[in-house]
Amino acid sequence: MADEALIYLLTVLLGVSVGLSFASTTAGAFRWLGRVAGLLVLSVVVIAGFIIGARAVWIGPIFVLVLFITTVMVGALIPRDDPVFLAQSYWRRVLLVSRGYKSAPTRSAEGSGLHPPRRGSEER
Repeated sequence: MADEALIYLLTVLLGVSVGLSFASTTAGAFRWLGRVAGLLVLSVVVIAGFIIGARAVWIGPIFVLVLFITTVMVGALIPRDDPVFLAQSYWRRVLLVSRGYKSAPTRSAEGSGLHPPRRGSEER
């Protein structure tokens, strides 16, 4: 029983780390590294689930649930240059992100690959 609890704890921690990896967006040429790291951990959890098998049958559902919740909650925290998104409360943004809301890129950030300017700084 103690081994099973430890397995589930590690599953939750790995789900959070992969959710953070998938939800965080970095600018630049190395954006794909976060996705690859998340996919590597995801594959390790899938392989471990097949190896452990019947001793801890809830690895898959727990991992997927924690991954989804972490990805959505972090995605709602990430600032976006979209007035519709910024005007909503946190829990409304959580609903928007969970439904697949994508904000349209602004003119200034479309081709540059950099984050859009912060509020209060105006382009001239």
